[in-house]
Amino acid sequence: LKQSIWKELERLKNDEHKTILITTHVMDEAERCDNLAMLREGKIIASGTPAALKTQYGVQTFDEVFLKIVGEL
Repeated sequence: LKQSIWKELERLKNDEHKTILITTHVMDEAERCDNLAMLREGKIIASGTPAALKTQYGVQTFDEVFLKIVGEL
């Protein structure tokens, strides 16, 4: 089911040029997004592309991005 939902979201984005807003606590889902903003207590704590955030924080996985950001707060 999850795979079919993501396929449909990608189709809407690519074929119909729709902008899609996704909220999730699942980091592997967040990593599939083109751009993202991470929130904590209602404030944006990081934003950018998943690749740029991994580079910025010097980590390999997107889970590590979140852990590193939270550790800095």
